[in-house]
Amino acid sequence: MTFRQAIARKEGNMPHHRNMRNNNPGNIVWGKFAEAHGGTLEEHKTPRFARFETMEAGWEAMRQLLLKHYKGLTIKQAIYKWAPPTENDSLSYVHFVCHHARLKADDVLTEEIINQ
Repeated sequence: MTFRQAIARKEGNMPHHRNMRNNNPGNIVWGKFAEAHGGTLEEHKTPRFARFETMEAGWEAMRQLLLKHYKGLTIKQAIYKWAPPTENDSLSYVHFVCHHARLKADDVLTEEIINQ
């Protein structure tokens, strides 16, 4: 499993989960970045996340976000930024992603890892 696939799995990655309904495998929060990459604000009773037209567009937005704002961080730093402890059990998230993507928490997030 790739780094991005591991994030998507941790975020839900099941047909009935919010990230899949929104074609947003990484649960990218709605904002300027998502809008610039074709996202719209989801239709939800408490809208927060971006919705993309296709799953391919959601995967590409996730890839671009990681390249622009996460490349060069360690896996642990990247996960703590992606899924902050104020909203998540970030350490558990790190362990999950590292286990499934066969990475170490102190590995540096490179373009190669992001593009897989």
